[in-house]
Amino acid sequence: LGNCYRELDDLDDAAKAYLRVLRIDPNHLPANKNLAYIYHLLGDNGKATFLYEHILTLEPDNAQVTHMIAAISGEAAVQAPPEYVREVFDNYSETFEKNLLDDLHYTVPAQLRAGVNRLNHTSKQFCKCIDLGCGSGLAGIEFKEHSQHLTGIDISGKMIEKARSKNIYNVLKIAEAISFLNTRKDEYDLVVAADFITYTGDLNPVFKAVTSATTKQALFCFSIEKNDLSGFKLRTTGRFAHARKYVIETADKHGWECLDTVEADLRKENDDWVEGILYFMVKLN
Repeated sequence: LGNCYRELDDLDDAAKAYLRVLRIDPNHLPANKNLAYIYHLLGDNGKATFLYEHILTLEPDNAQVTHMIAAISGEAAVQAPPEYVREVFDNYSETFEKNLLDDLHYTVPAQLRAGVNRLNHTSKQFCKCIDLGCGSGLAGIEFKEHSQHLTGIDISGKMIEKARSKNIYNVLKIAEAISFLNTRKDEYDLVVAADFITYTGDLNPVFKAVTSATTKQALFCFSIEKNDLSGFKLRTTGRFAHARKYVIETADKHGWECLDTVEADLRKENDDWVEGILYFMVKLN
């Protein structure tokens, strides 16, 4: 019943249903997890943290819960655990596109493609493109026409299944993207990362891996959530936000020049827009 209410966005009644379960069995794991998530959505971080900490007594190795406690408390973190990202998107796969496109008004892939079209770059047709964190293939749809060969990488097997059904990728791999890139050398001339970097704080491993896997004059286009302070910060949503100066300086250190940036509304969140920046970079060497 709680899950039905949650699907209907009736969070108050969902919480009441989960609480009824926990009165019968305080250690009922699904009810604890779902209620913690509901409180987190409602912004009741005290109750959410209490439940997350209780869940860790039942599942001490739960990476997702550990990450969310860090996000709520403002602890320093450099990356979302791969297990957390995999679980989030495996669970989200069935409703992902409808929620993202219809409810959250998500248009980042189209905005990235439009940005590439505006660039005075050496090529508008790329030999090999890789879509990092490809999800169900929304960015792949936009960049298929730009690419003679298109690879999609995602840590979520269920998301890869959704992408495969679209028949737009030449290669699809279930893999952690940075680890996969580290096995490639001078291969791709276009790298797309729509909302992939939001699950990484420290950008050095990302740029190092992308640099190794790309050709000279390759293009790297990606989105980030905007941080108006400095460096990067783990937000209470479990995603990271990055400062413009930090992104530019890290890119420069790894041999990338920023061709253009575009401030963009990424998607809706609690009826407000998540502010972000789209980056378009070229590899110099």
